[in-house]
Amino acid sequence: MRMKKSLALTLFLGLFLLGFLTYKKFNTVKFTILHTNDHHGRFWSDSKGRFGMAARSTIVNQIRKEAKKKKREFLLLSAGDINTGTFESDLLKAKPDFLGMNKIGYDAMTLGNHEFDNSLDELREQEQLADFPFLAANIFEQKTGKRLFKPYLKLEKSGVKLIIYGLTTETTPSRPVGEVPIEFRDPVEVASEELPLLRASNDIIIGLTHLGCYHDNPSLIDKTGDIHLLKNTKGFDMIIGGHSQIALEEPVYVEDIPITQAKEYGEYIGRIDFEYFGGKVQNYKYELIPVKDIEEDQEVKSLLKPYLEQAKGLGERVIAKSSEFFIGKDREVVRRKEAALGNLIGAAYRDKTKADISIIGGGAIRNDLDEGDITFKEVREILPFGNTLTTATLSAEQLKQYLTPIVKLANGEKNGAFPQMSGVQVFVNNEKMITKILVGGLETRSDKKYKIVMDSYLATREKQYPRLNEYESFIDTGYVDYLSFIEFLKKKKIIEKKQYAPTGDIVVQ
Repeated sequence: MRMKKSLALTLFLGLFLLGFLTYKKFNTVKFTILHTNDHHGRFWSDSKGRFGMAARSTIVNQIRKEAKKKKREFLLLSAGDINTGTFESDLLKAKPDFLGMNKIGYDAMTLGNHEFDNSLDELREQEQLADFPFLAANIFEQKTGKRLFKPYLKLEKSGVKLIIYGLTTETTPSRPVGEVPIEFRDPVEVASEELPLLRASNDIIIGLTHLGCYHDNPSLIDKTGDIHLLKNTKGFDMIIGGHSQIALEEPVYVEDIPITQAKEYGEYIGRIDFEYFGGKVQNYKYELIPVKDIEEDQEVKSLLKPYLEQAKGLGERVIAKSSEFFIGKDREVVRRKEAALGNLIGAAYRDKTKADISIIGGGAIRNDLDEGDITFKEVREILPFGNTLTTATLSAEQLKQYLTPIVKLANGEKNGAFPQMSGVQVFVNNEKMITKILVGGLETRSDKKYKIVMDSYLATREKQYPRLNEYESFIDTGYVDYLSFIEFLKKKKIIEKKQYAPTGDIVVQ
C-alpha cells in the first residue's frame, strides 16, 4: 500500500513539474524596461527645458502605468555615473540625485567610474541613501579579494527568472578611491567565470554595464567596452550600457545580442520592450525618448528644489583669493593669444596629474577671474562643461607630431581651439613648422618621454586636434576639470598673477 502511495506521489510530482515546464515554455511574459545612464548631477532642468528628474519622472510614470494596464512587467535601471557634473550636485554629494531616483522608483543601478571620484565612505553613504541596489561584479577589495558590492540583482517576474548583472569599466583604477585599495578586475574574466552558472538556473541575463560602446572607434572595440565583452563571453541576452555617453537610436548588435545606451544627463530615456516565450527573448523593440519640454512632476520638483537653493548658497563659499583680475570672458584674448588665466588653469591640471605639459582650448574658458575672493560658483562659471582630465605619455618625436597641427591654430585668428599651453615652449619657422620644443625649460630628448594633459573634449572630440585617445598610453583620469582647478586654488590660497603671466608659448624664429 505504501509503495502505491509513493508511486502515486512520484507520478503527481512528475506531472506537476512537466505541466509547469510546459506552461513556462509556451507562456508569454511581456516586459518593458526603461533606462538612463551618465546622469552626472543633472537633477534639475536646464534653460532649454532639457533634462531634469521631475520631467523624467513624468515620462516614467506614464509608461509604468501603461505597462501595468497592459500587464507588462516593468523595470527602471541606471547604467551609472550619477556623480560629478554640476556644482549643485557636487556640493551636496549627489544627495538630491539619489533621493530623486528613489522617488522615481529605480530598481537598480550599476556603478560608474565617477562614483569613485570621492571616497569609498561617501559612496557607502550614497548606497545607504538609495532604495535600490548598487551593482558591480568586478569590483573587489584588493587585500581580501572580497567583492565590495552586489554583483547582480536576482528577480522573478511572472515566473521568469532574471539576473541584472552589473559591470564597471576596468579603467577606473586611475581614479582616487580613498583609504581602501580597490581592484577593478577585467569584466570579461569575471563575467566568463560566472555567466555559465547563472545561465543554468535563470531565464534572462541583462548586462547593466558602465563599460562604453565603441562601435565607431575601431582602436577600442577589441580592447574594452560592451562589444569586447560580448565577443568574449556567452550568456547575456542584452546589454544596457553607459560610459561612452552616446545616443544609440538603434541597438548595436554583436551577433544577435543588442546593446543600448541613452546618451547622458537624462537627455533621453531608453525604452526596451520584449517578450519571453519559448525559452528565449523575442520581439525585441527599442527607442530613445527625448526628455525635453515635458510637464514636470510637481512632487519630484518640490522634493528637489530645496537642494537647489541650498547649493546656490554653498556656491558663494570663498575658496581662495586673487591679487589681480584675470581675463577669461573676452574671446579676443583667450581665443587668440596666450592668457594668464590659461596658464593658471594649465598649472592646476599639471599639478593634479603630475604632467609635464597641459593644453587647454581657449573656448573652454568662459568667464573672468575677478580680483579678491574666488568662489566655487565663479570657478564653475569659468569652466562650465565638467570635462575630465586625460593624459598620454609621448616620446619626443610623438610630441612633435602631435603639436604640429595644434601650433598652426595660433595664427592670429579667433578660434575656440586656440591652444593655451603650460609647461612647454614651441619654436616654429615662418611656415609654422616646429624647429625646437622646450619642456620645463629644457629641449626635448629622444631618450625621454613627456606626459601631456588636456580635457576629454580636446582629447577625443575636437576636430582640429589629433586624437590623444589613439595613443596606447592614453588615460582618462576621471578628475573633473573645475574640481581640479578648485583643489589647486585651495592649495595656493593666494593667486599672484605675475606667476602666470604669458611668456611666449609659441615662438616664431
